[in-house]
Amino acid sequence: MRAGAELAGRYVLVRSLGRGSFGEVWEAGDLLHDRRAAIKFLYPEIAATDPLWLEKFKQEARIGVRVRHSGITAVDNIGEYEGQWYLAMEFLDGHDLARETAARPGGLAVPRVTALGALIADALAAAHKDGVVHRDLKPGNIMLLDGDRIKICDFGIAHIADLTATHSLSGRRVGTPAYMAPEQWLGDPVDHRTDLYALGGILYTMLTGRTVFPGPSVSALMGQHLNQEPVAPSEIRAGIPAELDRIVLELLAKTPSDRPDSAERVRAALEAPPVASGGTGRPGPVSQPPLHPARTGAPPALNLDRPPDKPAAAVRRPGAVPRRGRREFLAAVLAAGVTVPVVALSLKDRGAGPVLGDPTPSGSTAPSHQGPATRIPSKGPVGTTEPSGGPSAVPPSASGKPEPAVGDTPPPGGEQEPRTLHGHSDEVLMVAFSRDGRTLATGDRSGEVRLWDVASGRTVRFLKGHTDAVYAAAFSPDGTMVATCSEDGTVRTWRTATGRAVRTLTGHAGSVYAAAFSPDGRTLASGGWDGTVRLWDPADGDTRRVLQIRSGNVKSVAFTGDGATLACGAEGTASLWRPATGKRLRTLTGHTGWIGSVAFDRSGSRLATACDDGTIRLWNTGTGKTLQVLALHTAAVRAVSFSPDSHTLASGSDDKTARLWDASTGRPLRTLTRHTASVNGVAFNPDNDLLATTSWDRTTCLWPL
Repeated sequence: MRAGAELAGRYVLVRSLGRGSFGEVWEAGDLLHDRRAAIKFLYPEIAATDPLWLEKFKQEARIGVRVRHSGITAVDNIGEYEGQWYLAMEFLDGHDLARETAARPGGLAVPRVTALGALIADALAAAHKDGVVHRDLKPGNIMLLDGDRIKICDFGIAHIADLTATHSLSGRRVGTPAYMAPEQWLGDPVDHRTDLYALGGILYTMLTGRTVFPGPSVSALMGQHLNQEPVAPSEIRAGIPAELDRIVLELLAKTPSDRPDSAERVRAALEAPPVASGGTGRPGPVSQPPLHPARTGAPPALNLDRPPDKPAAAVRRPGAVPRRGRREFLAAVLAAGVTVPVVALSLKDRGAGPVLGDPTPSGSTAPSHQGPATRIPSKGPVGTTEPSGGPSAVPPSASGKPEPAVGDTPPPGGEQEPRTLHGHSDEVLMVAFSRDGRTLATGDRSGEVRLWDVASGRTVRFLKGHTDAVYAAAFSPDGTMVATCSEDGTVRTWRTATGRAVRTLTGHAGSVYAAAFSPDGRTLASGGWDGTVRLWDPADGDTRRVLQIRSGNVKSVAFTGDGATLACGAEGTASLWRPATGKRLRTLTGHTGWIGSVAFDRSGSRLATACDDGTIRLWNTGTGKTLQVLALHTAAVRAVSFSPDSHTLASGSDDKTARLWDASTGRPLRTLTRHTASVNGVAFNPDNDLLATTSWDRTTCLWPL
């Protein structure tokens, strides 16, 4: 195949996306619908030597046309070009679930598992309704798209109940051993419950980071799937609800008749609303029938919206707004999904009480970055003894023991309160999570950098070397190194495990405000007062390239997930660059102040910018156009961050609040009001179940999501 070739007068090949043992996939332009398409070619020698693979190809086309559902890859055409059979299907821009689970060896966040599981079950329900059984469902055949949408792929070996063309597939054991149901191993007839067994295996992998059975050989897997009962997911990983254990184990039943009777029932269980409370703080009776109608005494349906012991009356879903006067109207407009270019609503009607969090109280002054009057005293009642004994020493308490974790116990009802980490003796200016989510870095105006153990809330390392305010930190992708930048004009790199300094990078002519590692860890970007961005080799400390931004101080930098694009925030503008060549791609204009924070979504198609003009802007990175302006903060916005799944946007402001937004609609979800001074840093953990915020009040808060 070659770029520019035209198929069926409709598809123009653009580039090869990859080759395998049986064929090749190309990106193409669909001239009929003016969109991208994926073209899958089957090697002619494969089709000639094994008719099974040609039949598999044609079968995939039949099913892709027959089953139309948002969670199933659509096939538009099948044909032959220069002796090669091809399938034309929708282009999927994302990555498969196998890659996602491999990156999270401890398992995905439980709410995310149930959300993805419900989407997979919904797509399976549509296929089963049309008499289609996939027969090879596995993480590698499930694509994750932007916004955590899913697409089930590769229906080539599927069983179609009312088609006779599948006879050539009979007599062969088909499937992927780690996810094959017992009836597949035995060569018995398959039906929709075969897919439900595989779904149980997928949920198991998402929850625990491992397959149901370890193998290690195909014959060993066969014996385990036929004869061995699986270990409950909660015995491998703590914190998995008993109800979810039950669903997974029912799906993995050896006998098909013991599994749930439909994918619809599984989806409903995974989407189950909170159960009623009997007034004692314990779940009350459940009206939803069990997954398997023939059984009695089944555990209650899944309830993942609140901890088991929290009264249902105290639960407030994100974005829920009390019905109160003018605020009710404003919230209703947002909740209805009305599309407006600017979300800038006045919430001055304060008599009704707080909704979505209150801005700075009337008559008070939000902190400003100008002037010493806004500074919190560097010494005060909150703080610790100066550390001693080297960079990895933890300061002792009065008893001589390491400083204890400081957290706040959640109240008996209502939303769970954050844990508050105390220890800094000056304004905390930044926060960053390590890639595994276990370590948190914070830095303050005095130059002190702390590494915290997230689980315990304890300071485990002090990074000593900066002589002035530390504005940013970034962990390397492998988590072994952390980079910090400071008003002292330097960028420093440190070993995460020991806290030992690796090297000091000098070259900026003044303060350094921003730092970010490229996704492959081979480049470290820093932005500074001198209006430049420097691209360093973190291995040897050499400067590879200097980008002249030419619009004042560079306050923020961020890479896209593929490392191909770098965003820089400066005075009034953000700019997009190719770090590999130093070429400026485009300049984003619209803000009227300093852009102190920039963040890409997971796909790199959107950029969020936070500005001291009090607004957040979302941009289309392909066109450079503003998608939305979010303007509910009442003072300068200092920080912005996308959640790992790109569903949520977090922001921090001089109005002393952090806010959570629906990243698709711009609708405000929740306002976090624990801090008593400017919120300068916001960061999501990789599992998307914790938000860290830092403030001039010298504290860091960890908010459960």
